[in-house]
Amino acid sequence: MRWEWFSRRGQDRAENSDVGGICQGEHFTLALIVDASCRGPRGAAFARDWAHGVLSRAVAQTRLGPDELVTVMRDSHRAIRTLYQAEMASYLALLLDAERRVAWALSCGNCRLGKGLRADLRWLTPVHDLGSMAVHFTGASLDGASRRTLTRCLRGRRFEPPEVLRIEGLEGPWILATDGYWLEHVVEAVQMSRLRDDASYLRLEGGMPGVQCDSDCDNWQLFGRGVVEEAR
Repeated sequence: MRWEWFSRRGQDRAENSDVGGICQGEHFTLALIVDASCRGPRGAAFARDWAHGVLSRAVAQTRLGPDELVTVMRDSHRAIRTLYQAEMASYLALLLDAERRVAWALSCGNCRLGKGLRADLRWLTPVHDLGSMAVHFTGASLDGASRRTLTRCLRGRRFEPPEVLRIEGLEGPWILATDGYWLEHVVEAVQMSRLRDDASYLRLEGGMPGVQCDSDCDNWQLFGRGVVEEAR
């Protein structure tokens, strides 16, 4: 399987607070993206440290299901929660189980999982914000303020468990994307050079194993054997 990580800082952001990473286990593959809010003073560090905790704990597991992954996420949060009191983030994990031929998406916030190429890309996971809730219950249109108000997110002071979606089969291609990419760039068609928010995606597809990394900062993490990183 080939992996591609792309990440750019938005014009309205002091630093790129998106993080991506993969963990290649013996019987599973785990992909993770984290999108920290700019409200806390140390969002980038919060996203980086929590992602590192999740991936480094996951790689020690022989097998990993969604329940075990949530435990790993909770333990990783517990280890750093005293360091980040004001920070908050969205996150999305894709867990591919090679033995059972099943995938799980674990989402919290406004990162999304898509399947297919851009021409026929289908978004599979929900968005946890007031705007999406209003659309679902009342049919009201989205507005900027409601899209920025998350109904579920990872907080420095409190762990928020993800919504779990089971997906039959492992066939991709898959894309994990932050809202700066899937919403501002793809849906609203804003040029990449003019994006206000950080924009990142992690793409998985068949082919010779390898990782291609194109980022404007050090926000990529790789754990496990059998994966060769081609560029950074």
